[in-house]
Amino acid sequence: AEYMGDADDEEEQLKKEIEQEEKRKAEEAAELERLKAEAELKEQEAKEAAQKEREAEERRAKQEKIRNSYTLPEEEPALIIHPGTAVGPGGSFRVVSYSSLLERVHADSKENQFILEVFAELVYEMLQRDFCYEIYRALHMAPDPEVEQHK
Repeated sequence: AEYMGDADDEEEQLKKEIEQEEKRKAEEAAELERLKAEAELKEQEAKEAAQKEREAEERRAKQEKIRNSYTLPEEEPALIIHPGTAVGPGGSFRVVSYSSLLERVHADSKENQFILEVFAELVYEMLQRDFCYEIYRALHMAPDPEVEQHK
């Protein structure tokens, strides 16, 4: 009977060791899965960062290409519109007079007409300001008539 008791104790001990070993293996597997998930997350973040960097570089190259495509006036204000980015699908540019912009035929809806009117008014004010500045600058640079008469 004593021999059976020792065998039972050994069997219990072996079962406990097996359970502990299985538990340790399960913990190791869970840790391995966690490490794999972390590595995949870091790899994904690195890919996203590289993608963002590529997109930023492409944007910079495109802006530089556009910048190099135009010769801007040094002293005069200018409005640069790149047709490839300014016009949506199916849109186009055309030359129209300022007064024709305010006619109701150009807009499809009241909202579009309002936007067009606001834009036309802003362009008108910009032109007024620019031409006033040109007149002021011309007058400022012109020789004084009193000084010219004394010479």
